[in-house]
Amino acid sequence: MPWRVTLGHTRSVVSAVLRYGLAVLSVATAIGLALPLERSERAPFVAPILCAVVASAWFGGRGPGWLAVLLAIASGKYFFIAPLHSLAVGTEVLPRFLVFAVSAVLAHTLTMGRRRAEQSLRQARDELEVRVEARTADLRRANEALRAEIRQRQHAEDALRILVEVTTAASDTASVADLASACLKKICELRQWSLGQVWFPRPDTAALVCSRESFFSESDGGRASRGQPRRPVARGQDLVGRVWESKKAAWITDVTTVSDFPRGKAARAEGLISGFVFPITAGDEVLAVFEFFSRSMREPDEPLLTAVETLGQRLGDILERRHAEDRLRRSEAYLAEAQRLSHTGSWARNEYTGEAVWSRELFQIFGYDPATTGPPGGRSCRGSGFTRTIARCTTR
Repeated sequence: MPWRVTLGHTRSVVSAVLRYGLAVLSVATAIGLALPLERSERAPFVAPILCAVVASAWFGGRGPGWLAVLLAIASGKYFFIAPLHSLAVGTEVLPRFLVFAVSAVLAHTLTMGRRRAEQSLRQARDELEVRVEARTADLRRANEALRAEIRQRQHAEDALRILVEVTTAASDTASVADLASACLKKICELRQWSLGQVWFPRPDTAALVCSRESFFSESDGGRASRGQPRRPVARGQDLVGRVWESKKAAWITDVTTVSDFPRGKAARAEGLISGFVFPITAGDEVLAVFEFFSRSMREPDEPLLTAVETLGQRLGDILERRHAEDRLRRSEAYLAEAQRLSHTGSWARNEYTGEAVWSRELFQIFGYDPATTGPPGGRSCRGSGFTRTIARCTTR
């Protein structure tokens, strides 16, 4: 710290010496130029000396300027105003001397006023630049915040659009396979994925199995890989197994850089680079795992990552309903086949509305065509006619 103070003091001393030296040198140079001009009577001596005063005040400041004024007055009297080579001022030359002295003082005063104005203007400009820079920085930060907010809103809108369109596509399907295919296709189209496939848990082996019915690919190479068998994946193994276990989405920017991804080399051989996997859940149960690949390297898609947090639950609810509907259809098909083989039928009636429902085999037993005739009875089935019909059928 002391050496910094000494260095600053030394610099100020050197600066002062230079400024005052400039004043002395300027006046000496002006005297050297004015002497031949005065002798030749071509020009008065005042002009060079006043120029020296102006230069000293402008470049050196107030102190050097006043030193130049004193040196100019003294040297002007000594060299140019009678009696020469003397500082004494006679009454006959007093007016000329006063005019010269006042001219030197005015030159210094005007120069210092102009110098102060220039300094004030420069300071004001510097302050204005600082304020402009500060304001520009504030506006830049505000613009960045606005752009960030716009990006967040765009991400939210994209996420909502993904959620709505995929959920709508899933709702329009009639089976689990159709649901999975529709979701794979819609997500691939919306976010430009090259390939999509779905894995379903298989309870008997506690492993994930890749569905051969639900698949999407944008190229022939992807469709060719559809027929290739996929080995079951255990919980916690491979990318889909880890997602199955953690119930959280996973993103791979480059499949070849993941050490515990056995299918990485095969995927890269097919031209697949980036991957994305997310689970379909219903409560704590994982109903399916969706897997997507891209033929170009892709950074994490924030809108898609935001959407799948809710999309997995929405699709889980729909998928659970489709599973229940599939089970109901299978149960109805089994019942219809059992009735056909045993030549038995079933019927039901709503006591409040009077609506009756007959099975297909019951129509066959009574000789009715279900395509053209509704279930007989309705409200009138309470009568004896309907009872006699059932009785006749029973006695046969």
